[in-house]
Amino acid sequence: MSITEASGAVIYSVFVRQHSAEGTFDGVTSDLARIAALGATHIWLLPIHPIGVKNRKLSEASLGCPYAIRDYRTVNPEYGSLGDFKRLIEMAHEHNLRVLIDCVYNHTSPDSVLAKEHPDWFHRNDKGEIATRFSEWWDVVDLAYYIDGDKRNEPLWEYLLESLMYWIGLGVDGFRCDVASVVPIDFWMEARQAIRCKFPERSTLWLAESTGPSMIRSCRRMGIAMASETQLHQAFELCYQYNIFKVLHRCIKGLEETTTLLDVLRLEEASEQPECMKLRFVDNHDQPRIYDIARSTESANAWLSFTAFIRGAFLVHHGTESFEDRQSSLFDREPVVWNGYPNTELTMQLCALKKLPQIKKGSQMFLSVSPAVWIARVLNDASTVFGVFDVDGKSKGQQEVRGVPDGSYRNLIGEGDIEISGGFMSLENLKYSAAIFECSAANEPLVEMQSKFE
Repeated sequence: MSITEASGAVIYSVFVRQHSAEGTFDGVTSDLARIAALGATHIWLLPIHPIGVKNRKLSEASLGCPYAIRDYRTVNPEYGSLGDFKRLIEMAHEHNLRVLIDCVYNHTSPDSVLAKEHPDWFHRNDKGEIATRFSEWWDVVDLAYYIDGDKRNEPLWEYLLESLMYWIGLGVDGFRCDVASVVPIDFWMEARQAIRCKFPERSTLWLAESTGPSMIRSCRRMGIAMASETQLHQAFELCYQYNIFKVLHRCIKGLEETTTLLDVLRLEEASEQPECMKLRFVDNHDQPRIYDIARSTESANAWLSFTAFIRGAFLVHHGTESFEDRQSSLFDREPVVWNGYPNTELTMQLCALKKLPQIKKGSQMFLSVSPAVWIARVLNDASTVFGVFDVDGKSKGQQEVRGVPDGSYRNLIGEGDIEISGGFMSLENLKYSAAIFECSAANEPLVEMQSKFE
């Protein structure tokens, strides 16, 4: 998949167990038309495989964490049959949705097929027992990609590569790779090349759950090899934005000045290659929901809009379109509360933004941070797309938008028009505490404002 395609991706994430009352593949399949109508381009399913029983967190009576996988080559019977999964893929493709599945290749459950049949494929602790290297992950055991130092564990590599081929052969369109940083980058590069060779006609998306700086540092101190995002981008179109996520969440909670986040984003842009694309999100299955932690619904809406607007692909975690404020349990049933999908309009409008060429390919200029965040997305001679985000959710005052000609502009989110007069626009009466509009604007004032702001 090209970088331009990846940057315009809208990935809708689904935990099958929590998505419907049934908690099954069929429950997702019946919702695909609605998900496609939101504007999603991809649907990412959290792990679809059988879950181990041994060492389950909470208790062995719980349903277990889907990231403690028992068998890479079949589906969780609690979700339905393999035929049900194939039908989900077929229906997704009919709705022009590509399907990603979770690829969890750092570890398996302690009672996995591989742990029973190939115990020599696993990391061992000081007692000689197969084990995890991460003390908080006691429900899994780690795979050993190398043995006797730097010798490749060839049978393991072959098995995992064949497993990926199997799912691509069934129609899967890509993989979200769990804790990708701790799996050898050489494996990911080989996997990508092998799939490209066997399925040259397929456009496969590779998404890495890259890790934040603190985890990279702590793992390296423990002697655990961790790939940086720059290394991961050799094999992946998209990486998580965990490099900025702690700062983003502190800003959402009102604990950090927004200028700090913009500084981090500028540093990211200056220090990474243009082809290094991020998956942007305000929450996911591992993080608290934005409608829980933001200072108000208005502030949450503005931050959600900001995240869709900046450079990168966009993740919509299921429940966003319903103002879901609960982080679903990974271990037991806790279905999303849909309530008639009251946040559908904003979600749909933000997904539509990713189709604009300025948003997919344009540069971004941070122009001000107060009273609202003002950003321009510029692409050659095309008109400029501006975003104004009242992240405090106060909806008061005037925002300077120097360089934008006076006039009336259609707001691409919410309702009504944006009125510009004397180089200012009002922040009042913005339905989602944000405004996004397109116009022809002189480039020189924007460059001047950006230089002063930086």
